[in-house]
Amino acid sequence: MPVDTNVRTTFASISDKYDRMNRLLSLFMDDAWRRHMLAMLPHTGTILDVGCGTGRLEYLLHKDERWRVIGVDLTAEMLRLNGYAEGGLVQGSATLLPFRDNSFAGLMSAFVLRNLPSTRDFFAEAWRVTRKGGHLLTLDILPTRGRITGIPFELYFYRMAPFMADRISGTTAYSYLARSVQGFKYIDELLLEISAAGFEQNVVKSFRGTHVFLIDSKKA
Repeated sequence: MPVDTNVRTTFASISDKYDRMNRLLSLFMDDAWRRHMLAMLPHTGTILDVGCGTGRLEYLLHKDERWRVIGVDLTAEMLRLNGYAEGGLVQGSATLLPFRDNSFAGLMSAFVLRNLPSTRDFFAEAWRVTRKGGHLLTLDILPTRGRITGIPFELYFYRMAPFMADRISGTTAYSYLARSVQGFKYIDELLLEISAAGFEQNVVKSFRGTHVFLIDSKKA
């Protein structure tokens, strides 16, 4: 697992390019994946976006009065570009959330899990700050076992995309992001951790032809 200081440095170096590169490298599918997650939010209430970055999720929810979104992120350079979290922004770690117990109707994160020092600590913190009946929604790219349909995606994501992105951005950050998937946990391992944290009713959606997974878990 990465340590917070390395993650902060990596994302600080690409903060001004992050949204544009995501759109390009996902072949303009990243917002469609995010919208699938947002469709699973509770009907109303205060939502915490963990690893909110530049605020893409907040942008997609902008001016929707059903939710009040608070964003938390480790990287100040990313937060400075986030102008959409109407509930406020907090600089902090996903594994030590600076919020009281049972504060949120829901918690969401997009493409964050692979960058955490401990997913177990994150799930435990998510359970702590989420109210009874609230949802934890996580969206990420994960390694898979034996999915032949994902081979074109693997060739693109692990080889072509990092090569192009590092040269366009002038950094090596995107090579790191691709490697972070190869060394990460499988979906079944994450589901065990989520359940161990106390969440129930885990629902998993995968997106055809990719390694993108959406997990919806409930605090009973």
